[in-house]
Amino acid sequence: MSMILALRQATPSDLKTLLDEPSRIEGFLGFEELAPLAPKTSWLAKVFGGWRTEPIISKRFERNEELPEIDLDKAWHGLHFLYSGSEWDGEMPEAFLLKSGQSIGDLNVGYAPARAVLPAELPPFNQFLDSIDEQELQRRYDPEILARNHIYPEIWDRKPPEDDPLGYLIEYHSALKEFIAQSTEDAMGLVIYLT
Repeated sequence: MSMILALRQATPSDLKTLLDEPSRIEGFLGFEELAPLAPKTSWLAKVFGGWRTEPIISKRFERNEELPEIDLDKAWHGLHFLYSGSEWDGEMPEAFLLKSGQSIGDLNVGYAPARAVLPAELPPFNQFLDSIDEQELQRRYDPEILARNHIYPEIWDRKPPEDDPLGYLIEYHSALKEFIAQSTEDAMGLVIYLT
């Protein structure tokens, strides 16, 4: 199963609502959950068993569907490592992808709780990304070190033209750089989550 890191723009009021009422995160993300309903009562239900489930939406969250979102596919861990030099930690702003923001409650929305990143937290990461161009990523990229540190998705030994792990990271770095620059300019916050 893939682990994908996504960043969704959020207004400051959205973030306040989510931090005050963490149970609304599923509605904000548009997730559905399965919840048990009344027991089946037909003879078929008695034969085939118990409870019926069907999708229900968690508490409604009216959000602006036009606010952009980016997912970093499986490149997020490689980017974090190239930015911070650390598997899971690092100093800010380099470790922004895994360390920024504050947890929105304790409900896992995939692999962990989502995190709320306030607009004021974006400019330092934006400035950091501005300082990292394609040549700098190439300089930091060492497939042996990524493999030795078990950096997800552990594709670093693959070679072009069949696969191009460095090109994959550069592509997502460029998209992230553009997304963070626009979010900073718009004075927006983010919700970051790993699914």
